Amino acid sequence: MIELHMTEEAKNTLERPLTKRETDVVRLTADGLSVREIGIRLGVATRTVANHRVRIRRKTGIQSVALLARWAVRNGIVEP
Repeated sequence: MIELHMTEEAKNTLERPLTKRETDVVRLTADGLSVREIGIRLGVATRTVANHRVRIRRKTGIQSVALLARWAVRNGIVEP
């Protein structure tokens, strides 16, 4: 299992912080994995990953994968 921690700065940038699983999905998305690949890595259905991405987009307001990756780096979710 992937061990991920969100910095306090990242938590404070959102009204509703990302859950651990949403953070996992952001990290793997930023690493370039597809929805299918993320599902396999996390042991969940593709649809579950897609649902997490919808919630992430609602919480962050970010619609593109590229901008989400950039946001994740800026907020300490992934390393540059």
